[in-house]
Amino acid sequence: MKYFITAVILVVTVFFTTAMDQSNAPVPILPDSLQWVSPPNVSGVQVAWVLGTEQEPGAYILRVKLATGAKIPLHTHPNEGDT
Repeated sequence: MKYFITAVILVVTVFFTTAMDQSNAPVPILPDSLQWVSPPNVSGVQVAWVLGTEQEPGAYILRVKLATGAKIPLHTHPNEGDT
């Protein structure tokens, strides 16, 4: 009987641990779920903010899509190093 109770406790512990791990699993951010916009005066470029913004301090992630032949113009990031 002692082994049966130990086995049940082990199974329940494994079940709840696995269930908790799945609820905290990362969720992929797919390109279709992002809000894509075209910056003014830059043709063939689309951008989508994934995390943060460049106007706020801290890290940010910006995804970029370029059409064939499109180029990102020369630019700077004045807040580089503020993170």
